[in-house]
Amino acid sequence: MAGVAVAPPAARQARASGSQGSPPLWSPASPAWALDASRCLALPPFFARRGAGGLGAAALGVLGALRAARRPRGRRPARHLPRPARAAAANVTEDVVWEESYRVYIEDTDCFQVVFYANYLRFFRRLLARAHARLGRGPPAVVGVERGRYSRAARLGDQLRVSARELGEGGGCRRWALSSETSAGPCVSAELLVAEVGEGGAGRWGGPGPSWPPAPPSEPGPPTVISAFEEFARPAPSAVDVLRWFERSRTDSLGGPQNLERLQSDLGVMVVVARLEEFACDPAAAAEHLQGASSDAGRDVFHVRSSLELRRRNTQIVFDQRLHGVGVGVGRCLARALVTCLCVDAKSLRIIPCPEDVVRRLHGWREQGVQGDLAATGG
Repeated sequence: MAGVAVAPPAARQARASGSQGSPPLWSPASPAWALDASRCLALPPFFARRGAGGLGAAALGVLGALRAARRPRGRRPARHLPRPARAAAANVTEDVVWEESYRVYIEDTDCFQVVFYANYLRFFRRLLARAHARLGRGPPAVVGVERGRYSRAARLGDQLRVSARELGEGGGCRRWALSSETSAGPCVSAELLVAEVGEGGAGRWGGPGPSWPPAPPSEPGPPTVISAFEEFARPAPSAVDVLRWFERSRTDSLGGPQNLERLQSDLGVMVVVARLEEFACDPAAAAEHLQGASSDAGRDVFHVRSSLELRRRNTQIVFDQRLHGVGVGVGRCLARALVTCLCVDAKSLRIIPCPEDVVRRLHGWREQGVQGDLAATGG
């Protein structure tokens, strides 16, 4: 291997005095002074112009030799290990970035051929499951989402690259920062709260669990009913299941799927998710609720209640959505999220104010919820 030879001081003095009779005190091929060039840093331009045997090469070569002499033989420093191996050895992963690419299939998309907003959690969880397996941990269960930002939609056939980095541990959960992107640019980023699956098969908070803020001042709309016959993860619904049901409630508030299709075809307006914040769910509590309600499999087991508020001159629709148990433990909150939706022009994708038809339907839907609650309480 090519190396940089450095002469000892005595040899330099002999050459300077012009002595030719005595044999050379050093040889460029001498193993003691032939330094592996791969251990040396790249030469700065100032020294590179003066050749490999100049002062810069000598100084950098000596530094490389000293570093090699201090390096323990037979073991590489931890900073040179592959990142997953380093994380497993040190039992920390704050500086490890896990990456994986996934193809977007039809099963991941909605009717607009873009990835359904909740399905990004499926991609995120797949990467987390691989990271947990490499780190010797149990299967991950997503129990919370914060700072969810939807910048661009991944489309059918795209290659979605997902990255994950662990931020630390607290509140009985591990916090991960995840992001996704395609060749067109960033798609979705979020911070996920991840718990490990407990003995009962449901994710369990290590601490006291989530605390739910007071109900918003605006009255919720009519409940969206979830039946025990519906297909969802067992023994408790997953975060993706809960977000699917939240979307169903938002669609009801806008007049149902038919009206969403009409908004796009007739008015050229799409209602899209822009943010997902303060999402938390309690899978262990949901599993207990389902176990208590299992005696009557035909009954409704969950209700989604959604309150809404129009903001920013009617360009934003902010939903406060909550999942409640029905029957045993009625009224108990099992999950909650703040979801911000935008009305955008279908062609230019610019944010626009909600059309009057949308505003009217939202107010009418909320009034239906008020009347339904009054009828249920005999008011």
